Amino acid sequence: MINPKEFLNTAEELHALVIGAGEIIAPFPRMWHWLAIKSLDEIASEWHYYQLGRIIGVFTWLLIAAIIKSIIF
Repeated sequence: MINPKEFLNTAEELHALVIGAGEIIAPFPRMWHWLAIKSLDEIASEWHYYQLGRIIGVFTWLLIAAIIKSIIF
C-alpha cells in the first residue's frame, strides 16, 4: 500500500517533479545539457516523479488552453 507521508518527502523527489513540470510548461526545448550531473542522477533515481511533473505540465497547458478558449470564444 502507498503511504501518503512518503509522497514528495525528500528534496530529490520535489526537484525531479519541478524539472519535469518546468520542461513542459516553459516553451523551450529540453535542457538536459544545462543540468548538473547531480541533477541528472536525481532525475534518474526519481524518474516516476519526473514523469509526474511532465504530466502536470501537460494538464497545465490544457487548462491554459481552456481558459483562453473561454475568453476568446
